[in-house]
This record gives sequence, structure tokens and C-alpha cells, in this order.
Amino acid sequence: MVLVAGSHLAILALLACIALSFQGAVDRFDHLYPHYHVRPSANWVNDPNGPFYDPFHGKYHLFFQHNPNGAEWGDMSWGHAISDDLISWEILPVILTNDQYYDKGGVFSGSVELDMEGNPVLLYTCVDKYWNQLQCLATPVDRTDPELREWEKSYMNPIIGQPPRGVMAQEFRDPACWKDHSISDEDEARDRFPILPL
Repeated sequence: MVLVAGSHLAILALLACIALSFQGAVDRFDHLYPHYHVRPSANWVNDPNGPFYDPFHGKYHLFFQHNPNGAEWGDMSWGHAISDDLISWEILPVILTNDQYYDKGGVFSGSVELDMEGNPVLLYTCVDKYWNQLQCLATPVDRTDPELREWEKSYMNPIIGQPPRGVMAQEFRDPACWKDHSISDEDEARDRFPILPL
């Protein structure tokens, strides 16, 4: 009788531990939850990408590499978080996934730049099924959405389909962009850099 009761207590204790571990994974009031760090409620996260402030809506945005399907590296996608104060973050749905022929190997790191009208543009590395790293672009579907929840990959992707001479195709990642103040107008920019549609 004692053995049976002890077994039931052990099973209940085990179930309680399992329940608490699952609750702790999503409970924002858990003392182990990182309150000042951006992280999704579950699964793999690494490489913050493209932090920017959107002056039109007064929101900070942060993107990060994320596997929405597991706790290990794989299915690299871009997660998205927003904040009003850089302390409290709201995790939004994944915005970029590996759903195109040119990104079957994953959506890797990148940056966010503002175009000439102040609209955010995501520049990121997409990896094809052969692990070649290409450069891609995405823009908000609805610029009036203060949370910028939906993004659209460019019909021109990959915007850079092969690396420069001397760079291995598996080592061509993490794009960034800058404004060259020596270029006086948009026409000159197009003549000098016709590949980038910013």
C-alpha cells in the first residue's frame, strides 16, 4: 500500500514538474524569463537583425533569426518584435520564412535600411538548396500598419544572385547598405548601382 501511494506521489510530482516547466517557457512572470531581452516564447533564436526606429509610428523594431519549428538550428526564418521603450517587447508573427526556390536553405542575417522616402527595406541573405548564399530584399505590405506585421519579398529576388569574384558562394552573407552622400541625385545612383532598387 505504501509503495502504491509512493508511486502515485512520484508520478504526481513528475507531472507537476513537467507542467511547471511548460508554464515557465511561456510565463512572462517566471523569475527565469529574461525580462529585458527579446526572445520568442519557444524554439531556437539567434542573430538579432535590423534594429530600427520607425518615426512614423513611434515604434522600435527588432528582427532575429528564429526556427519557429524547433529548439535546434534549422528552418531559419526572421522573427519580429516591437517596443515603445526598448524594455518591454511584443513578439509578433514570423515575417520571413524559407518558402521560395532561392531560400530553401533558410533566411539568414541581414539589416534594415530606409529608402529615399523613409520606408524600411529588409536586406537579407537567402540560402538556396545548394547552400549558395544570395542577397534578397523585402518591404512592408502595408506601410500604414504601425506594427509592420506583414512583409513581401521582392519579385526581383535574389537581387544579388552571385557573389563578387573571389568570394565563395557559401560565404557571401550579412548584407548592409549605406547612403553615398557624394551621389547628387537618384538618376546618378541608378547609373552607378543599377542592381539595388533602393
